[in-house]
Amino acid sequence: MNPMVLSIGAAEHDPGRVGRIGVCTALPLCGKGSGPNMSTKPKQAASTTPTPGEWGQRLALTAGILAGVCFLKFGVPVVLPQAHTTPDILTEWVSDQWPLPIGYLLLAAVLIYGFLGARVPRDVPRWLLWAPAAWLGWQVLATMGSKSAGLATTVLLHFGAVVACFYLGLLALSRVTDGRKFWIPVGIALLIVLGNGFGQQYGGLTSTAEYIEKNEAAGWTNLPQDELNELLASGVVVKNETGGYSVVPEVLKRVRGGRISGTLVYANALAGIILLSLPAILIATWMVTEKLPKVGRMVAFGLVLYMGAACLVWSGSKAGWLVAMAMVLAWVLAQPFPTQWKWGILAIVLVGGAGGFWFKYAEKLKNPTSVVARFDYWTAAVKLTQERPIMGHGPGTFGSGYTRLKAPESEPTRLTHNDYLEQACDSGIPGFLLFGAWIFGCMRRVWSKGLHPGADALTQAMALGLVGWALQSFVEFGLYVPAIAWTAMLMLGWLTGLPPQTASTGNQASPTLTTS
Repeated sequence: MNPMVLSIGAAEHDPGRVGRIGVCTALPLCGKGSGPNMSTKPKQAASTTPTPGEWGQRLALTAGILAGVCFLKFGVPVVLPQAHTTPDILTEWVSDQWPLPIGYLLLAAVLIYGFLGARVPRDVPRWLLWAPAAWLGWQVLATMGSKSAGLATTVLLHFGAVVACFYLGLLALSRVTDGRKFWIPVGIALLIVLGNGFGQQYGGLTSTAEYIEKNEAAGWTNLPQDELNELLASGVVVKNETGGYSVVPEVLKRVRGGRISGTLVYANALAGIILLSLPAILIATWMVTEKLPKVGRMVAFGLVLYMGAACLVWSGSKAGWLVAMAMVLAWVLAQPFPTQWKWGILAIVLVGGAGGFWFKYAEKLKNPTSVVARFDYWTAAVKLTQERPIMGHGPGTFGSGYTRLKAPESEPTRLTHNDYLEQACDSGIPGFLLFGAWIFGCMRRVWSKGLHPGADALTQAMALGLVGWALQSFVEFGLYVPAIAWTAMLMLGWLTGLPPQTASTGNQASPTLTTS
């Protein structure tokens, strides 16, 4: 068995021990013929500057390809060394995660093309335009004063990409007239992620557990030396007190626990990807299958919905389940249903969702270790903020401070599992306030534009995904996972920049599920 798959489901509370992510399949998302059809254009127009419509279609497609590649290849938190490890051979390039600098190069290419037609939205408040740049500037100051300058600089580069993605969405993607071009490659990538999750659920995790148990019994001495070295470097296998080798207990525990992770670093990150992108991909699926018979459209829609919902449940993310319920409630409130219908649907969702949650997690709720662990993390974050309330300890450095403050029996971690609170301990109260003002200022506009009866279905779906992302960020670290953070920021900037009078991400006035 390829040792790279050992990282599947590994160490939710200690992602630093996770190795490279094993990917069962990978498909190229780039290819000729993906762009708009230019066959009807005069030949002499081929070399001229594209019109906003043509430019927007190409930008949406290339940005969608970037987000899709992130789903497949950049699912490791930037605080882990594995995010910067280069695969050695071709098969590893196909199956493993890619080093993050490749992501920066891909993003730079999309930025160059996107800013060729960028414009500043007129109705966005000036303070909101500058808030991301101010937050990034404060991160620079926090990095300069950090005792862990190397790690802080690594995270700072990622934060620069995060802000760049936001401005790309705000200044360029908000001009796109057909959002389907973006969601087609993202949808393909999500299906590959979900397909990996199905593979893990139906045999992949079992075979991984058997591989670990077999080699653990042999003391890991029956492996080729290069394979053993790779496992040691990834932290899956460590030297024990007798001088031999043993698997990290949390790795086997997670694999046996049956929580799938797809192509992401761990299970809750998979839940984050699903919450963020599945609503828009469902609407895009309905829209792009418009030429199929209605039964075919319903089958395609239902298949994507089933795969996404099943993988969300199999991820074992309790917060993901609750956030999904909140997203459904927000969608119901945004629909022009009669009041009595709304109350009825809301009651069904609450009773059904809460009942299902209790049925699945009743045993775990008797001993809520993950909840206790998070309160330990958050308490430590408050103490670290009190130590350096102005400049913080540096971006991404919570782990070293937590190691110093945590109780001996507490589980180790590198991140706070709360993106907002992490800002306070890493970059001080100013960093926390700047980040909060930026995110919640944008989310207020997203809510007003996307979650009302007059918004088109694709815009509503994107707004719902962002609501899910913003809520999950209270209990997870999606800001530090490029696959989640870059995609979320593209969407956040996109919806923030839409003019209120024509707030739409699609090329139809009101594409709904009843569109023929």
